[in-house]
Amino acid sequence: MQYFKRKAVNFIFLNLLLMKYPLVIIFSFIFLSASAQNGFYLQPEFGAGMANAKVKIQDLSWPFMLYPPGPAKSITNYTGLLGIGYQWKNWSISSGIDFIKTGYSWQYLTGDFITYYNTEIKYDYHFIVPVMAAYKFNIGKRFFISPSAGGAVSWNYAERQTIYASPYKGQKGNETQNKLIKGSEFYNNDVPVNFWVAAKAMAGYKINNRLSIIAGPEAMFMLGSMVKNSSLSQKNYTYTFNTGVTCQLGKSMKSTDQNASIK
Repeated sequence: MQYFKRKAVNFIFLNLLLMKYPLVIIFSFIFLSASAQNGFYLQPEFGAGMANAKVKIQDLSWPFMLYPPGPAKSITNYTGLLGIGYQWKNWSISSGIDFIKTGYSWQYLTGDFITYYNTEIKYDYHFIVPVMAAYKFNIGKRFFISPSAGGAVSWNYAERQTIYASPYKGQKGNETQNKLIKGSEFYNNDVPVNFWVAAKAMAGYKINNRLSIIAGPEAMFMLGSMVKNSSLSQKNYTYTFNTGVTCQLGKSMKSTDQNASIK
């Protein structure tokens, strides 16, 4: 008998609470649902693509050049990111450590009595700390798209210059220099820090409530010149295609989409 009395009292109390404080009940439910979707995640990525630079010679009497070089050409580059982020509902903010190789190639004419067409390939090496904001659009139960944008700061620490000489224009020729420049020699000519803007559009597939596979394009643009020489301006940029995984930390997170829960 006492059991049924307790059930009746609880039922009456719940109905009175719902009638008197409906908004409190609704917002409490929303808060509890949202808090279950919040959490940190790891996101390692690897990417490859093309790098180039906007190179501008301010002084045409630049040493050793008989004529200004043509526009810089693209080279292959790669990037590797160990990222960490925090997700709140469909929004997320992320950062991490990104190793990236950028650079460009160009050809110019040099020499005193005998002229050569030098093809210079320059690789720049950076450690980058990005800060990106993203929004996730769920598509069905397992697929999603997550565009993001933000900025980054890079520590530039070395470059490799490879030069090929040929008597013929347009030909690569023989290698005459392959030098890794770092330390004080590097910082005599290049700045240690640059700021960038970045954007990416990742598509993903949810394996379960904890793991997702992601892939998509990314673009990064250097805001200031990388070189100290006032007669030369160099602003690097990259376009890569990245792949990686997202691993939710802590308790398995529920999808923000009511139709996207994975059982």
